[in-house]
Amino acid sequence: MRVIVELMRTPPDDLDPRALARVLGDEWGFEAVDLDHVPLGFGSHHWRATDASGARRFVTVDDLGAGEAGTREVRLARLARALETAGWLRDRHGLEFVVAPLPPASGAVPTTVGERWAATVFPWLEVGTEAVSAATALDLLVAMHSATGHPPAVRDDLVLQDRHAIDRAMAELDAPWSGGPYSEPARRALAAVELSVRAALERYDASAAAIIRAGEPWVVTHGEPKAGNLVETSDGPKLVDWDTALVAPAARDLCMLDDAVVERYRRLTGRAVPATELDFYRLRWDLTDISSYVPWFRRPHSVDADLQIAWTAFSGLLAPGGSSTI
Repeated sequence: MRVIVELMRTPPDDLDPRALARVLGDEWGFEAVDLDHVPLGFGSHHWRATDASGARRFVTVDDLGAGEAGTREVRLARLARALETAGWLRDRHGLEFVVAPLPPASGAVPTTVGERWAATVFPWLEVGTEAVSAATALDLLVAMHSATGHPPAVRDDLVLQDRHAIDRAMAELDAPWSGGPYSEPARRALAAVELSVRAALERYDASAAAIIRAGEPWVVTHGEPKAGNLVETSDGPKLVDWDTALVAPAARDLCMLDDAVVERYRRLTGRAVPATELDFYRLRWDLTDISSYVPWFRRPHSVDADLQIAWTAFSGLLAPGGSSTI
């Protein structure tokens, strides 16, 4: 079970909103008079930009990493290819439910704001309160997975993101962690499940190798077709937040769905979706959550809304019965 949380409640201290507003004007010709931080999502920051006429844009800003010059370019390139895939699906394959970025003057999607940040601008959507049904969500996935050709998206390498964070943390469980108020509780929580996490990492490696050996055809995947990214609008259902797009096994998108829905997908597409691949991606979500949260608790920190939500998710994931995969 993946614990899906809504982080990024607090805007970043080191991103000047005036710099972001200038980029909106220079690249998108959008002169924002109001720029309001929207506390949504995990991993990215969001703003609602409004101009003098009342027109709005949805602005997403991704952190490319502080002090990591060797990886910033890699992260930017992967992000660009994921976002370009949204445009490829919408424009080349006519998938109107795909909410793709608005093009900037420079043509560079995303557009950098300083050295650390990357901004992307999307149309503003008036989202209704009604949830997208499971049947409709499945229809959208079937259409997306049927797209043929050569998408811009990177091929999933099946590598666990930031695995080194777990390895380093587990190698240092015997010494106190002193980054802040959540450091020692996080150490104790991880130590309590150390053997289970090590076994999960071994299963992960074996499953990744088996998927590669199988050599089955892969498809364009969104990566997180969950409720927050599937929204109902006056123009019909939309799928947003394409920064995670990859070419991968269909199971990457289907692992969040009920078994009955997955079986319907098999009937509609004739595509095999092995249970082992579904289990692999479910395990990947849980291990990725651990590798994402642990650095937050180990580095210097104080209590804020983001850390409180992160701790609730992390401790719940590692608690008895909190994960179906670890």
